[in-house]
Amino acid sequence: MISKPLAGREREFAELRALLDHRDYGDRALVLLGEAGIGKTVLLNALSQHAAGLGFRVLTVVGRAAECDLPLAGLHRLLLPVRVDAGLPADLSEAPGGPQAAEALVPVLTGLSERAPVLLTVDDAGQMDTASLESLAFAAHRLTARRIAMVIAARGPAAPPGFEACFPELRLLRLPYAAAATLLDRIPAVPRGHARERVLAGAEGNPQALVELADAATRDRQAHRHSAVGPLAPTGRLVAETVAKLAHLPPDTLAALLIAAVAEDDDQAPVPADPRALLPAEEIGLVRVDETGLRFTHPLVRPAVYHAAPFTARAAAHRELAGALFERADRRAWHLAAASVRSDEDAAALLEATAGRPGTSDAAARARALQRAADLSTTRHDRARRLVAAAENARDTGQADWVADLATAALGLADAPGLSTAVREAAGWAQAWTSRQTAAFAALVSVAREAAPDHPALAWRALASAALVAHHTGHPEHRAEVRRRLTRMPEHPCAGTWRSWIRVCVDSFDDAREALTHLHGSSARITPGLTPDPGLSDGGLSGLEPGAVACLLDESELAVTLLRDAEHGQGTQASREVSPAALATLGRALLDTGRWDQALAVASNAQAHGERYGMDLLTASAALVSATVHALRGDSAAARAAAEQTRGRIDPAESRLVAAEALRALALAADADEEHLVAYLRHRRLLPDGRPLHARVSLLDLADLAAAAVRANEIPDARQLIEGAVGRLTGPPSPRLAQIIARARALLADPGDAEAHFEEGMAISTGDQWPFERAQLMYDYGAWLRRSRRINDAKPYFAAALDTFQQLGAEPWARRVGSELRASGINPSGAAPSPEAITGLSPQQREVVVMAGMGLTNREIADRLVLSPRTVAAHLYRSYPKLGVSRRHQLHGLIGDL
Repeated sequence: MISKPLAGREREFAELRALLDHRDYGDRALVLLGEAGIGKTVLLNALSQHAAGLGFRVLTVVGRAAECDLPLAGLHRLLLPVRVDAGLPADLSEAPGGPQAAEALVPVLTGLSERAPVLLTVDDAGQMDTASLESLAFAAHRLTARRIAMVIAARGPAAPPGFEACFPELRLLRLPYAAAATLLDRIPAVPRGHARERVLAGAEGNPQALVELADAATRDRQAHRHSAVGPLAPTGRLVAETVAKLAHLPPDTLAALLIAAVAEDDDQAPVPADPRALLPAEEIGLVRVDETGLRFTHPLVRPAVYHAAPFTARAAAHRELAGALFERADRRAWHLAAASVRSDEDAAALLEATAGRPGTSDAAARARALQRAADLSTTRHDRARRLVAAAENARDTGQADWVADLATAALGLADAPGLSTAVREAAGWAQAWTSRQTAAFAALVSVAREAAPDHPALAWRALASAALVAHHTGHPEHRAEVRRRLTRMPEHPCAGTWRSWIRVCVDSFDDAREALTHLHGSSARITPGLTPDPGLSDGGLSGLEPGAVACLLDESELAVTLLRDAEHGQGTQASREVSPAALATLGRALLDTGRWDQALAVASNAQAHGERYGMDLLTASAALVSATVHALRGDSAAARAAAEQTRGRIDPAESRLVAAEALRALALAADADEEHLVAYLRHRRLLPDGRPLHARVSLLDLADLAAAAVRANEIPDARQLIEGAVGRLTGPPSPRLAQIIARARALLADPGDAEAHFEEGMAISTGDQWPFERAQLMYDYGAWLRRSRRINDAKPYFAAALDTFQQLGAEPWARRVGSELRASGINPSGAAPSPEAITGLSPQQREVVVMAGMGLTNREIADRLVLSPRTVAAHLYRSYPKLGVSRRHQLHGLIGDL
């Protein structure tokens, strides 16, 4: 059986399986069509394995060009395994041909099908002899209602002889980008980083092209060529076929093809002055020419044409194309540089100048141009300088491995002090997103110290990266070192932005007032969606770094607003600009604000990005967002599996943040499984020896620790731990942390003291910005009220909490609220409310109820009625008992009746 067919071919494979599932009626044959390398053979093999698992007798044959003139040669090889069983002669080529052979095939297949269902597959049918194909087509027409299925695969758009317009056709199209990326990641020794993007762009969704270009990229890297000029150089069968065809083309046709081959995606492939020069190439299927221009018919034709030509011919073609692109300075410079065979400072300078123009192309293209300019540089200094500039642009793509490669190449060349520190800063940034956190921290702090006198912007940026590393490592000595260095930093226009970021990274909950003031003041100047350019200039603002600051300061809604565009990026799939910090943080901000499905989607994208570019820290952070959502929804197996993905990637000693989030996800999973003592012990590990494992994560876990302690009957121990952790805060907590602390204290307080803590938490006006945590507080308050025999007071809290838990899909918590409601005399799945009950509401309550019944969220209702979300929630809480409902979705039926 095949459980994992070719990526992106699930629909086609299902259609092929249906041919076997409906073998007792309908069409007996199906024609599978598509260009070379599109995946026909893989699908046929998958179908054959699936059929064998179902008990089919599978007969397969592949067409051979050498036998296409031998009548019945293909049929002979197809039936060879069953020749004796079917009573066939030793050589079918000696049997009568034409209609007699076709008629004889029907009883043979019928006899075979009486023992077991039969699947016949023919691959490369276009190279099979006509007599065999016509015999199979004749048999297919006469085998209706027999247990026989037939799949004929052929290259190209037309069915092979005998099957034209007679049988259903399944055409394989090129894979979309996402499916091609998934397939590429399944290839052994898959190229990473920028080489991976070149493979995806060059393959254009053709699976075989993916395989051959991936192999070419790997060989290029092993040979230390890293050629950025022209397409990759595959050497597989399809390329060999194309090269053989080129040998028979006239010189003017070859020249026109080469001009088209040197053109890239940004260049319009030119059609020669006399289009008839392309006619021979078009006749043999290498190109198509129409009113839209010239296109190669297969992704491997372009690299075959390009690399079949000698370098002198390629250089001349690049220069000719540069002359045609005089209005495109960046592309003209690129082609002139591509025509250079050795060091050429004029070409390098021109390429550097056009790459540095604001708004020119995208970050990946700029980095690629600067890397090529470095290759052409005549001095070590210029080469190092351009490699550093390339690394700066590669950083904007979020490709840590590419940045590391460029920085490594520049390390031995950079002798000027400022250039040397810039190289080390780039290398440190790349290390920061791998599992080498300690090494990254040492490098970045060293750069911040050395660059401060003469290169203040570089020093600030290095210290900002070091602060992020300190946030991830969680080591007190790292945080203390960043604080010390911060007091010695020089003044600079970007100092305010970076100072806020640095202070928040090392002191998330300590004296955040200054950072908050700067954040709200700067957010008005931010253009959402722009990727930051924190280069050596002014460190201008965008929505990314401030968005991460907002998340760490628990300004969660502002964080989502500022970070929303970061996950989508700018530009194409292959060149979009990405901030890893923003990508990692957006998933967490979406989780905190109750957008759990969106959080899972963002985490999936972030995890894929991290895996593709060697960014282990990003991969682990994204996996833990998914693990937390799964745990809160009660899917403990998925939560544990996601948390386990971080093992082996990140050493817990290198990142206490990852270790703490993994512990928390596993503790929440145990809590969902009602494993109370296990959950408590895992929560407790976030406060080893009474001190936070991680300064932020451990504090956000305090209320869940308290709840687990109550269920495990470990209240005195938890009370001591929590008060010790709160006592170490040196500044006022954020509203979110204050709500968490209030809930924790209420859960662990003596019965007579609990209500004051619950009311303190409920009084936090922005508490519903974190809907799940707010619902937890309301559930616990309602449970306390019910135990205090104040059932009527408890009901609104239970109803509101249940509504939130059901919207989020937090099934374990919804079950707990359901139990409390039943104990309060309310059936959570009771009958729909009476329409007359709405008359007992105030006018504003009626408006709120109607909008909620229409499916609007609290925030949307608040915007329409010019109220706060908290006021909307209060109206709903008070309305539920009057309406006799406990769930928000019951309001929909009420509004429908009205």
